[in-house]
Amino acid sequence: MKKQILLVVIGLIFFSNSIVMAEERIEFNGGVTYNNFVYSDIDSGKLNDDYWVRESLNNGTGFYLEGLVWLGNKWGIGGGIDRASSSWSSFETYADSSRSDYLSKYDLDGYYGKLSYKLSDEIRLNLGISKHNFVEKYSEDNSWENGAFNEAVVDGDGLGYLLEAQVDYPVNDHLALIGSFGYRKADIDVKRVYDWNQNKLVESQEDNTIGVDGLRAGINLALKF
Repeated sequence: MKKQILLVVIGLIFFSNSIVMAEERIEFNGGVTYNNFVYSDIDSGKLNDDYWVRESLNNGTGFYLEGLVWLGNKWGIGGGIDRASSSWSSFETYADSSRSDYLSKYDLDGYYGKLSYKLSDEIRLNLGISKHNFVEKYSEDNSWENGAFNEAVVDGDGLGYLLEAQVDYPVNDHLALIGSFGYRKADIDVKRVYDWNQNKLVESQEDNTIGVDGLRAGINLALKF
């Protein structure tokens, strides 16, 4: 069953299509996204604007799958799943020609409810309220050591939202190119952190939150019948 679901997801991602049925009242969308994150470390309610990776997550991809029901000519409601990621990488070289490579990867996986409003046949505004799971993975590879450190170092969950504008570019009566651009925000309650003494994730003993602000751009094809 899991394999079948995975094949369906992959198919939707690569074909990036949406199908509209029942006189365009029911709509299924799937597409790929580009994501840009700005992270903030919020410790006991205080924002840390000096968080080391705050402005460095400028490269990330993702996808979304959703269903939408149109209640009339203007309003639609629905929901879907969303995966977004971004990463940071760097390296250091030393006088003895040794080297250290660093990689931090940040994943947001979640589901959302959505409200859409059509400004016209081609333009709509979307508001999504989301529930996210969050994982930060860190990798460090030192040339003088055998094997690299590669573990999840933080995980948690939280609520967020996505504000988005979407434009349909009709190619013909049955085919359209859809582009979207939006802003997301989520507050993640840190549940577990990596304990370097125990070499594993343990329950966080502090009241920490990670704030995620980011831009999302998406593109897919729409097939309408």
